Amino acid sequence: MRVTRLIIAALAFTAICAIFAYLPARDIFGRASAAQPDTYLPIITLPPQAATATPPATSPTPSSPATPVAGLYTYTFSIDRAAAPALSYNALSYIVHLGSASGASALVNGAPVASRYDPASGDLVFTTDQAGAVAVRFAAAAAPTVTIQKAALRDNKAWAWSHGMDDNVFLQAQVDLIAAKGWRASLMLIAKDIDDTRDEGWILDKPALRALRNSGWSLADHSWDHNCDSGASAGTLRQTIIDGYRKLVEIVSTSDDPSYQLITFAAPCFIGEYGPVFDDLLASGETTLRFNESQGNPLMNVDGVDYTSGDLTAAAMSAGMRQIGRDTNIEVDPAQDIATLDWMAANKAADRHFWFNTLSHGNQEGNLAQVLDHAYDAYGPGGSDELWMAPSDEIYSYLLIRDATVVTPGSLIAPAP
Repeated sequence: MRVTRLIIAALAFTAICAIFAYLPARDIFGRASAAQPDTYLPIITLPPQAATATPPATSPTPSSPATPVAGLYTYTFSIDRAAAPALSYNALSYIVHLGSASGASALVNGAPVASRYDPASGDLVFTTDQAGAVAVRFAAAAAPTVTIQKAALRDNKAWAWSHGMDDNVFLQAQVDLIAAKGWRASLMLIAKDIDDTRDEGWILDKPALRALRNSGWSLADHSWDHNCDSGASAGTLRQTIIDGYRKLVEIVSTSDDPSYQLITFAAPCFIGEYGPVFDDLLASGETTLRFNESQGNPLMNVDGVDYTSGDLTAAAMSAGMRQIGRDTNIEVDPAQDIATLDWMAANKAADRHFWFNTLSHGNQEGNLAQVLDHAYDAYGPGGSDELWMAPSDEIYSYLLIRDATVVTPGSLIAPAP
């Protein structure tokens, strides 16, 4: 049996060898060798080999004219902040118009800064708190006409909204709503009611205020005792401002940023008698306070001219103004404030940048939520992202720095030939 198997295997091997001996010689691509024509054994038929796709021979395509290579340009200018006050918020945004460009970046005193180039407008926007030499580098097909200007509002936002909450009590729910949007606001505080250790939630005391300050929230002097007596003497009103201020300074001194400057005062009950007293205090330099949220229009045009459309007027606003208004509609008719936000969005322009300042007291989270949601979803990160939402002292500080900073155009350095 074993012998039989060996014989069969040998015969099979011999037959296979005979077949391959008569197959045509082929090269590495499976093609028949020209030296030996295809001849097959009569008893074997091999299927035709699939043809290899070979692109038809064509004449070389003439190369098209080379696309012009964009040259690398550098535009220089200088920033002078010698007249700008020292503030806690002291950054300023700049708009450099480059036109059609690519690879744009900005350096201030040789160090790169974050910037954003918008191809639609041709503008490069960056923000810095530095003075000195600026170099903007970019690629362009031809030398552009470059212009530089200070942005009316930070990050070149179209308009701004600030909100403040008064009187310490039942504010935590509103704080949480604002913080949930990633936004911050101001807290107008009656100093005598602030306890150094109490932390019970229903009232904002020193532990909570310190934590909020560490998170970027702003503190504002709402006086020591919330004196609303219009018949009080100037000396009495002056002292309640100073005592309230000193208590908040003490709280700030224990925070992560003890150098934070308190610049906001909100007069109790909006009484006008605080106005001249505050102005005298401001002139004395006894405190770091700079503006009073008591009188004036809460809707402002920070480009410095009055603007009216329909039933609303935005009052001219600049760093020279020491009083701004506060809108209270959130407490009585939040739809009115929503309409004002829509008005700002509809009337914004390159030379019109609005600022709206609002307030609320405790237990107003339901009404505030309506305005917050609309602002965020329509104009904030959830929508067009044209809104700058920030505490009032941050926006006011921006205007002070903006109006005191001098920009001197430099030159455009063309690429080497």
